[in-house]
Amino acid sequence: MKLTYRGTLLAAAFLVGALPAPATAQVFDSFSGCALDGADDKCEAWFTVYDDDETAELGSESPVDVATAPDGSAIYSAARVTVGTGFDGKSRWAILAYDTQGQRKWLARWGDPANHSFPTSIAVSPDGGLVFVSGSWKTDQISGDGHLTTIAFDSQDGSIVWSANYDGPGGGTDNARELVVSPDGRTLYIAGISAGLDNSDLDFAAIAYDSRTGAELWVTRWDGVGKNHTDTPFAIDVSSDGDMLYLTGWSYGEGEFNNDYGTIAIDTTGEDAGGIVWTARYDGVGVRAPDQASALTIAPDDRTVFVTGMSDDVDGGPPFSVNYGYATVAYDAMTGQQLWERRKQWPDTNFNAPNSMTIDPAGTRLVVTGQVGLRELDYGTIAYDPRTGEELWSDRYGFQDYDFEFAKDIAVDPRGDTVYVTGVSAKSPPGVPGIVLYAPNGDQLTIAYDVTTGEKRWLARFNPSATDFVSVQSMAISPDATKIYTAASIDDQNWDGDGDDLQAGFIAYEIGAGIPIPAPPTTLELLESSETEGQYSDQTTIGVRLTDGSGDPIADAELRFEFLDAADSLITDVDGVATMTYTLEEPPGEHAFSVTYEGEEDTHGSARIDGIYTITTEDTVLLLEVERQTRTLSATLLDGDSGVGVAEREVLFYFKEQLIGRATTDASGVAELRDERAAARSPKQLRAIFEGDTFFNSSQS
Repeated sequence: MKLTYRGTLLAAAFLVGALPAPATAQVFDSFSGCALDGADDKCEAWFTVYDDDETAELGSESPVDVATAPDGSAIYSAARVTVGTGFDGKSRWAILAYDTQGQRKWLARWGDPANHSFPTSIAVSPDGGLVFVSGSWKTDQISGDGHLTTIAFDSQDGSIVWSANYDGPGGGTDNARELVVSPDGRTLYIAGISAGLDNSDLDFAAIAYDSRTGAELWVTRWDGVGKNHTDTPFAIDVSSDGDMLYLTGWSYGEGEFNNDYGTIAIDTTGEDAGGIVWTARYDGVGVRAPDQASALTIAPDDRTVFVTGMSDDVDGGPPFSVNYGYATVAYDAMTGQQLWERRKQWPDTNFNAPNSMTIDPAGTRLVVTGQVGLRELDYGTIAYDPRTGEELWSDRYGFQDYDFEFAKDIAVDPRGDTVYVTGVSAKSPPGVPGIVLYAPNGDQLTIAYDVTTGEKRWLARFNPSATDFVSVQSMAISPDATKIYTAASIDDQNWDGDGDDLQAGFIAYEIGAGIPIPAPPTTLELLESSETEGQYSDQTTIGVRLTDGSGDPIADAELRFEFLDAADSLITDVDGVATMTYTLEEPPGEHAFSVTYEGEEDTHGSARIDGIYTITTEDTVLLLEVERQTRTLSATLLDGDSGVGVAEREVLFYFKEQLIGRATTDASGVAELRDERAAARSPKQLRAIFEGDTFFNSSQS
């Protein structure tokens, strides 16, 4: 279903409001959980909670994702607010904006309180103007009719800019998983699970929206091995050049209890936008050994796509015998050809399940994290050489007094030297080791590793009262690399006594000195009217358009054109357009040209176009006249386009097939030959020929 009718009505009916921050935001400087004996060497910078004032003691607030503004000025999170418990529980969205000190800037609520609405993912446009949230809603928890909803909020006040809904062909489940914004900010991509024939036939769905208007651009569905089976994506990412979109997840495979990794690549540009370029399946060790992909990332050079997940080592094992390990696969990003596969199982474990993966900016370390263990679980983090799959380092961490460590998210420092892993570390309830729902003494656990060596740089545990349960869901690093922000569900009844099941907590850590934040991205593109080929001596025009991350023109910007021997500075007009006209006076052949925009600090990033201009030889026209009285043959050589005479070119004169003389053109393009027999020769048997050269094509008369 496209935008407007249904999506707009939902936004109008269910938006409770974008609310300003309260006068006294609840921000805490420190708690006793900051320094647990022998377990913690970093304290939080600040901690704040969101407790929905409309649900009071009856509600739970659980954040699902967190993101930062491109300029680092704000943190945004999507949370699910639930009222009631079990199948009677109702829920809606809460979208929150905080400044860098934990003071709330605004709150937007969305969803009919009588329904069951849950956000799943959040992202910010490259120019910082919009906050995108994807999620789903249905009439109740057990309803088979889910609606995939995407909303764009104004980042300044939380008001809705647009909303859209997608209902697949089956009329059943349509649930959002993750979203990602194109590098130029113009397109928003959603990965969802969507009913095909009905709810027994679930497919991948990739939906592309115009990020500024919410207009649906295209939808791509993938059905795996066929109908009446389940294929569900869990991760999505877009290449740095914006040309390819990748999704991965679980896909039904042939054989009982057999899921495979299913990965697809989609073209995002031109007439083929939305077309599947390739698909790849990973079946592990056998047809009855489940393989379940959970994360995907792309190499910085866009040449390789990496997928990781859990893979059973026992063919025919489920449901009675399983031995799960990490399985990480590298694919050629253009063809889908598998480049390498690496499987990892820690000693004395049978449940190794990765949840998240990242790659450093230089493309030298691919790092995967999750949980490993048998009955007790620990963090398991491993780094690979992205080119070969060689294991470079690994670490298994579990706090001695706790038996349940569950790594949820991973992120690499913008500097590229540190990788951070965050999740939960807790004690199991008595009698059920390895199973934790809401047990006392569950801490947020964050570990910083040297990305090159795997050495721990610091470890931080957070628990507001040392008896609460803190379950981290997501993490984001500020663009200037000064802070980590984590979003967690907190069972806080031990320290505030209000009886809430959960509250949404946000914890910030200082991680280092700042680095410059890149200015918002800009795009330079050649106008369709621009010429990239022309003949020698002709005039040519090259035009470009400069736009910001939202596709809006940038006026009054200075561009530098370097073309052949010319170097000019031009200013863009109100449409972001600048053009240069140049006479092609260089030898025919291929010549490089460039257009450069240096950018403006904190406003617009730099951009550049490099191209090739092909100069070809110019056409000529040769005219022959006979002056009988002066006994002179006169040939005029002209530029084929301008009609201007071409000087200093040799012209050959013939009578019949016999060469009777040569002459060179003067400044007017005229070559004259005195011929004593000119008056007696037949004009039809006289010819003048210019044989051509490096610059001009041949001609004759």
